[in-house]
Amino acid sequence: MEMQHTSTYLIDGTAYIYRAFHAIAELKNSAGFPTNAIYGFTAMMFKFIKDKAPDAIAVVLDSPEPTHRHKLYTEYKANRSAPAEDFIMQIEPITAVLAAMNIAVIALPGFESDDIMAVLAKRYASATNTVYIVTGDKDLLQAVDTHIKIYDLVKNVVLDIDSVISRLRVPPVKVPELMALTGDQIDNIPGVRGIGEKTAADLLKDYDTVEELIAHCNNIPNARLRKMIEDNVPAIRLSRELSVVSADVPLDIPLSQLMIKEPHYDELKALFIKYEFTSLLKYIPDDYEDFSFNRAALATAKEFNEAFKEQPAAVSIKAAPDGGDSCALSIDANMGYSIRPTQLAADILTDNSIAKIGHNLKSDIHVFHRHSIGVRGNLYDTMVAANLINPNRQDYSLRALALEYLSYKIKGENKELDLYSGPPVEEAVTALRLQVALSKKIEGTPLARLYEKVEAPLIYILAEMEQCGIRVDTVRLKALSDELGAQVSALEKRIYFLAGEEFNINSPKQLSEILFDKLRLTSGKKTKTGLSTDVGVLETLADHHPLPAEILQYRTLAKLKNTYADALPTYINPATGRLHTTFNQAGTSTGRLSSSNPNLQNIPVRGALGEAFRRAFIAGEGHYLVSADYSQIELRVLAHLSGDEGFIEAFSNGADIHTETAREVLTGADGVVTGDMRRQAKAINFGIIYGMSAFGLAGQLKIPQSQTKQYIERFFQRYEGVSRFIDSTIKETTTRGYAQTIMGRRRPIDGLKSGNKNIRQQAERLAINSPIQGSAADIIKLSMLKVHAALSRFKTKMILQIHDELLFEVPEAELDDVKALVRQEMENVLTLDVALKVDIGAGLNWADTKV
Repeated sequence: MEMQHTSTYLIDGTAYIYRAFHAIAELKNSAGFPTNAIYGFTAMMFKFIKDKAPDAIAVVLDSPEPTHRHKLYTEYKANRSAPAEDFIMQIEPITAVLAAMNIAVIALPGFESDDIMAVLAKRYASATNTVYIVTGDKDLLQAVDTHIKIYDLVKNVVLDIDSVISRLRVPPVKVPELMALTGDQIDNIPGVRGIGEKTAADLLKDYDTVEELIAHCNNIPNARLRKMIEDNVPAIRLSRELSVVSADVPLDIPLSQLMIKEPHYDELKALFIKYEFTSLLKYIPDDYEDFSFNRAALATAKEFNEAFKEQPAAVSIKAAPDGGDSCALSIDANMGYSIRPTQLAADILTDNSIAKIGHNLKSDIHVFHRHSIGVRGNLYDTMVAANLINPNRQDYSLRALALEYLSYKIKGENKELDLYSGPPVEEAVTALRLQVALSKKIEGTPLARLYEKVEAPLIYILAEMEQCGIRVDTVRLKALSDELGAQVSALEKRIYFLAGEEFNINSPKQLSEILFDKLRLTSGKKTKTGLSTDVGVLETLADHHPLPAEILQYRTLAKLKNTYADALPTYINPATGRLHTTFNQAGTSTGRLSSSNPNLQNIPVRGALGEAFRRAFIAGEGHYLVSADYSQIELRVLAHLSGDEGFIEAFSNGADIHTETAREVLTGADGVVTGDMRRQAKAINFGIIYGMSAFGLAGQLKIPQSQTKQYIERFFQRYEGVSRFIDSTIKETTTRGYAQTIMGRRRPIDGLKSGNKNIRQQAERLAINSPIQGSAADIIKLSMLKVHAALSRFKTKMILQIHDELLFEVPEAELDDVKALVRQEMENVLTLDVALKVDIGAGLNWADTKV
């Protein structure tokens, strides 16, 4: 009987992880942990296994310890830059993913993956088992044999003995001899300068080894080549020893350990959720509960009344996404109704006694609003609740949440649903089921009250703000665009003059060539396309040449022109003549609101440009804009949380906290505080909040690190309560696993116990900042609720929330009353150890509201 033939794949893990790291643009989960290499390599592995169906597989990794090659030649691989910290941080999670996939991971201190793969390949290869070494490395062509082949994953080609001979003109066994002559630029193997592969193959035609070639050097007819060999004998011998794979690798791993096994799907699912790889959940098999329920289509009042003859305590709702005259309602986990026309459901939708459940309910409220149906009743938004439970995730789609909490798959987005003609009943039913699962998660925790008292009622307010919108002066924006365009053009000419030639300023590759090849500026930060030209690099280089500073200014102005001056008018709704942004409750990890289409959170604030842009946001006829902005709210929250007497006293006395810090930290108690000193003190104060190191602060202030270290030490000596708060917060967060705000908002934080210093320090920064920034977010949200309720007897509208600022459109007759009311509500919204202070101003445009 014929024996079954098997295939074994040994994957050069380090090389392909590195390729994944550079192939995917910067990618992080919402906790700030880099994930591009994890995601890219994991996706590659799943595709590889599906395409190749191996019988056995292993991922082989380099170890960080020096190998015999490094000891033999200190310059070995010396031309390679040190791996990026973000790359190193992802190796451990990748091995965890591979373990969950039940794939063997092999590494041996002091040995390169090439040596390990070559030895294992020879051990496993047989007439019934073909071994494929998955690599793009030329070195391993020497391992090719009758039953050992190279698979180049990128080029999707298999190389056998004939392929090696065709490519290099020598058989696999002579590859080390060839490389002894040619060297290898990637690994910094010297070889003989001037000898390429073709010449080397010709020289080896009559000799099996370079030693034989050296011994018979006099037979080389070309005098120049003969002398090159004679002059480089030590380099040839060294290069050969560096190139040949080691046969002495102390590993005893039976092939049975590499056989394909069923993955640990629960572990994989947990890792995919942790790193927010929702798209990879498709690789988890479909052993979920069936998504089944009953459905009915209601088109008449009689049918509707019959279906809802007993008024439900809660309904799950979903409006037709295209604004069509239909909706979906679900009253229990097994029944969904497609209702056409929507007006049939108006009584239920407007009944204040019936709670409404849904996913991203604010969008549904807008659709019903277009049908003149004002949704009322308590809201349970599964997207918002899921954000409270885990604010670090990036994907809050119903599909992702159903996978995680209900263990079943739904078809996906509305447009993909083709099970019936009408709105997505699946979404309504799923939301109802999901509400039960999420409620169990937050029941009995501070999150339940935070949702009920803050997040849920805020949905109605945000919907109202979005519907109201804000007027924009398009004429002023056009003038601003023209002005910015002129400045950008002037900067282009200045940049070309400094560079000595014209080039594409927006091309990182061309800019890199100008900065580093032509101007010979130095940078140690590399990307897959060459040396980096990011902001940090340009800021450093600006100290050595004027061109990088001009590039930074060019980028700033070009972005402002394209993103705001040119783009904002395109968002104006022709029906209302106003700009309507979308506020996102699940857009950040700290609880802050974000906005999109357009993003108004990033509208410039400071300087002449900030003023110019805000001047383009204007009040309606007969109205004023009123801005109410919390003053230094994060520092006040820090004072409250830390209980530091110095901070509390400064705020209680109405002192400027930055001036006080400058006086205490930079000058001493009797020193004079200059404007520059106050600027430095402000950077120190906020640097403490964001967990900035002496190194980071030195870069921001452009002063020596030793000096910023002294400043930070003096700060903590003066404000001992802040030092104690930081230490205790890190300790408590490490124990609990999450940071917590004054009102109980939680943010899970990983890495506080990591042995990797950079990971741990990043986690510590988040642990310090999250309670402060999250508490500030809670306060502004609570203020929105209090102010909105107090404004019920006025015609004034709250129209924007930007960071710590609320913007109102106020009829002129209500101006004084509204300003007093808003101040009263915002400053007394929560009792802290320091008083909350609000700066309020009014004007016909946003810029003029600043006091």
